[in-house]
Amino acid sequence: MALIFIGKSVCPICKNVLHEGEAITGFPAFVPNNKDPIYFFNDGGFHQECVPKHEFGNLALKSVSLDYEKVDYTRKICLVSKERIAEMDDYFNTGLLTSDEHEPLYPYNFITLHKKYIKDWELKEDLLQKLIAFKENDRWNDYFGGRLLDDMIETIKNPIP
Repeated sequence: MALIFIGKSVCPICKNVLHEGEAITGFPAFVPNNKDPIYFFNDGGFHQECVPKHEFGNLALKSVSLDYEKVDYTRKICLVSKERIAEMDDYFNTGLLTSDEHEPLYPYNFITLHKKYIKDWELKEDLLQKLIAFKENDRWNDYFGGRLLDDMIETIKNPIP
């Protein structure tokens, strides 16, 4: 969740300081791709009334709601086995790949899998091809120079046997 310092942090939309008593919306760090139009909201604090005024504000709200709706981070349930994933090293989650509903990757947002069941997932190859195309079309960049997407591709290509 965004670190917001009341009386010091500034709303990136209106450029005014966030004060005590104001309705504030804080977004988590949920947009790894800095080429996504809602990256602007990633890990940020905003006046609640400003968010829908921004061109992508409602899309950001919808996307973060989808994250909370699709992923139970406390339980981490595998889509294939329906079992709880206990160890973080066994956990694979796509996170938000794209906020664009027309993008072929959109249905794969927030997919949770146990790494050992990736090989059994019927949509594994489809996701892999879409991730590769996304990369080849230069649609992704992250804090690590694209390594996050590369790691996702590698994990799907070479899942745990």
